[in-house]
Amino acid sequence: MVLDRKKLELYMEKKGCRCERGYKHGPYWCISSLKDKKTHLKAIAKRDLIMVKVKTDNYREYQRQMAELRRLHFQVWDLLKQLRDEKIKEYP
Repeated sequence: MVLDRKKLELYMEKKGCRCERGYKHGPYWCISSLKDKKTHLKAIAKRDLIMVKVKTDNYREYQRQMAELRRLHFQVWDLLKQLRDEKIKEYP
């Protein structure tokens, strides 16, 4: 699951809504997540903004560190294969 926070201006199409008279809504903060190839949005309450910011920042940092770990893993794997090829010779 991919999490991101975004600030969106939302416009309702409800009859009698303020936006019908030209008053814009928002901007509101939302969390977007990707699940089953679909983007889902969930509104964030004002009281939860700081907590959500911390959690999404932590999630991004986790993803960055995992990408670095994968990169290092493949480097080590390639070095081990090189070492194997240098140390193990075919029997004549």
